[in-house]
Amino acid sequence: MDYQFLLLEKHNGAGILRLNRPARLNAFEARMVQEIPVALRELLEDDNVAVVILTGNGRGFCAGAEVNYLEQLAAAKDIDQGRVLVMTGSEAVEMIHAAEKPVIAAINGAAAGGGASLALACDLRLMAAGARLGFPFIRLGLHPDLGCTYFLPRLVGTAKAAELLMSGEMIAAEEALRLGIVNQVLPDEELLPAALRLAQSLAASGNRSRPCSSMRSTRRVCVLNPLKPRRRLQDFWLRGNDIPQ
Repeated sequence: MDYQFLLLEKHNGAGILRLNRPARLNAFEARMVQEIPVALRELLEDDNVAVVILTGNGRGFCAGAEVNYLEQLAAAKDIDQGRVLVMTGSEAVEMIHAAEKPVIAAINGAAAGGGASLALACDLRLMAAGARLGFPFIRLGLHPDLGCTYFLPRLVGTAKAAELLMSGEMIAAEEALRLGIVNQVLPDEELLPAALRLAQSLAASGNRSRPCSSMRSTRRVCVLNPLKPRRRLQDFWLRGNDIPQ
């Protein structure tokens, strides 16, 4: 399949899904967010792909939802399109979290809001030294979404998660490493080669993915239920047209 906003590559058992709206730091808009689950399914169902790498093209990993697009939806009171954006993004998060193959996030640049949530859904996270990560939903008048209220407390504890979500602060890579959000921090130019080496190492030994499969079997049900009320709350926020101009 041809994708408008994604690039797919395959290297010796590793499949790379690269978000490709570099001029907008790979921010979500309607077409892009609909393509992500389709591309994920393509890689996860490919017998020649044992490990998936999720990364971004250009300076950003994923800046979350396109603010201009959200403003348009709110101004038009277009709840249906807003719901499509949230539900399709949630589908992508659920697919990553429930995948039977390991998924590695290679965070090459800014990962914000829903983009950071995509990274948290992955099994392993490598981060470029110059990248930043955060959850600025509150600054946009939005409810924290796409599973971040599920994943973040499990990584950093409830108090620190509350601080990050309430402040909307973007944190540096070394701080993300210190908090346990990411597994490794690498020089920017070494990020993707390191992610590929890790993926190909995992692909060469199927046994190494078994711990991920075992954890998924116990956690899969847990993440699905919290996403449903978040979708309803996001509807409420969009109806209120509470996005700062």
